[in-house]
Amino acid sequence: MTSAVKEIHMHFPTGGHSFLPADRIFGRAEKLLRNKPTIIEKDEYMDVYKELGQLYVLGQD
Repeated sequence: MTSAVKEIHMHFPTGGHSFLPADRIFGRAEKLLRNKPTIIEKDEYMDVYKELGQLYVLGQD
């Protein structure tokens, strides 16, 4: 059996040069999480992520 695919080109974004909405959210999350000295409970992460947008929890939503 032969494949019709001859080549695959992969493009990796260069750090600091991406302008996708998800990248902005991750940047904001990093900034908020950096201000917390220690996070012990997963609910602390959930609270930060809820500030950034709609949050769906696997197994609950």
